[in-house]
Amino acid sequence: MKSDRLAFLDCEISISNGEYLKVDVYCKPTHTDQYFRFDSHHPLEHKLGIIRTLQHRANTIPTDTAREEEEQHIKKALSKCGYPAGHLSKLGKHLKEAPADPGEKENRCPSENLYPDGSPAASPAATQKPSEEEDFKLSLITWNVDGLDLEKRPERSRGLVKYLNLHNPDVVFLQELVPPYVQFLKEQLINYLMIEGGRNGCFTGMLLKKSRVKLVESEMVPYPTTKMRRNLLVVIVNGLKLCLMTSHFESCKENTAERLNQLHVVKRRLKHAPDDVTVVFGGDTNLRDAEVRRCSFHSDTASKLVTRNHSNSFLWTRLR
Repeated sequence: MKSDRLAFLDCEISISNGEYLKVDVYCKPTHTDQYFRFDSHHPLEHKLGIIRTLQHRANTIPTDTAREEEEQHIKKALSKCGYPAGHLSKLGKHLKEAPADPGEKENRCPSENLYPDGSPAASPAATQKPSEEEDFKLSLITWNVDGLDLEKRPERSRGLVKYLNLHNPDVVFLQELVPPYVQFLKEQLINYLMIEGGRNGCFTGMLLKKSRVKLVESEMVPYPTTKMRRNLLVVIVNGLKLCLMTSHFESCKENTAERLNQLHVVKRRLKHAPDDVTVVFGGDTNLRDAEVRRCSFHSDTASKLVTRNHSNSFLWTRLR
């Protein structure tokens, strides 16, 4: 007991305005706000667990008047330890939307098979031989898997595999992968070759259907000024003279300049591709409408900007 405050477990209880109980998060006077550095070699799950634990405590212990103050304290402390602002805001949003009893769902990517026979279902699209006309076409899907959302990851991963087995695309661009998600997709989608755009943290990837697309080489192009470890994944495939590129641009509204820098890297790759190669770029660009209006391509590159259903989803292709 200190003056008018009582410390009990993780709570510090006081009387506000002489009549209301106020509950804050209690920390010992020797607490230093030192946590695993985000750029350390500790497993990503441990670092995300720190964010999840602190934000869960901030959502459940303090009274309304103290909650915002505690959330700001967490952001400041974790930012000093190198945690990206995008991870903090995303996990905080998921925690606020989570059900009252999060223990009802597993917080890991499922390793069990999705179908009763012990193997991924073979849809009609997956088993049907393509016609002569279809043999000259390439189907492509881009998908942000949101691998950082541990609460909904099992459901989303099942949905992704089911969707891919149903539509059977030749190429799949993936964003926000984490190592457990990659392993799950490798186990379930045995007809695809997985190309990974990273090994640690959150990264991009690409699935190539083995029967339709043959890998020649892949490359991870770094973004020199990224603060979120973002890069450009470039994959060259043969037979179609095709270059495939995917990326997940810098998140958060305040990173406009960095997003445009990353787009400039993509535009440079488009411009310098050989004349007889078709280049396709797609992914999660995080570009706002105002940022898109600032984008321009050189006149010697025939480019298409495609939007779907008035959403902020864009795809550029370079055609000769």
